Amino acid sequence: MAISDDDRRLVAQARQGDHAAFAALVERRQAAVAKMMWRFTRDRDEHADLTHEVFVQFYLALDNYRGDAPVEHYLAGLANRTGLRFWQKRARDDKMSPLPDDFTERPAPPENNPTSLLFEMLSELNPEERLVLTLTYYEDKNAKEIAAQMHWSHVATRMRLSRARQRLQTIAKKRGVTFN
Repeated sequence: MAISDDDRRLVAQARQGDHAAFAALVERRQAAVAKMMWRFTRDRDEHADLTHEVFVQFYLALDNYRGDAPVEHYLAGLANRTGLRFWQKRARDDKMSPLPDDFTERPAPPENNPTSLLFEMLSELNPEERLVLTLTYYEDKNAKEIAAQMHWSHVATRMRLSRARQRLQTIAKKRGVTFN
């Protein structure tokens, strides 16, 4: 699939400094990018920041966009890498923040439904594992597509996926949860 002529024209104009052309590119893709970013956080402020960050990255990378794939594909890769960096930063911040004095155990999930439970179990994985599972099962991407989007090798992507599945199974067993 190739870039449309209209998008090619808008990208060329945006590279020349035409802010209206870039705004048109953003307007066309904002809902799709926002939907992608929702899987990285459920906090509305963080979500808005992440969505904005994807378009900032797109603007900064306009000269690197070759135009051999649709703008949507390029933005999906930027969105996934932005979300991964967000999860990595959050994981580093969590490691550095001290536990409260009254900490005894991990709180129960807010809702007792399968989606909440799965979301909580996924949050126990490292960011790369969480991302590869999310892209595989929520976005129906195969290892080759994930590797291309994330700029990972196909073998490394398959290894991450395998390890992520094993870690999720271990977490599920500890919680007494079985997958069908």
